[in-house]
Amino acid sequence: MAQDAQYHLKSLVSLYDKARDTKITLDDQDAMNHGIHVALGELVSYIEDACMDTLVAPVFKLANFCPTTG
Repeated sequence: MAQDAQYHLKSLVSLYDKARDTKITLDDQDAMNHGIHVALGELVSYIEDACMDTLVAPVFKLANFCPTTG
């Protein structure tokens, strides 16, 4: 009986550890999603501001929005 109780306790601890790791991962995902939403909002605002200029048809190149590497 004592071995069964210890086995179940170890399983329970393992389950709690996995749940904690999953929560940390979900919190990280929430932070990343927030950053994406902020960046998307800034991009939309920039495009809307550029479209306000009625004298020139705006042309947006993807290279203007992507950071260069290297």
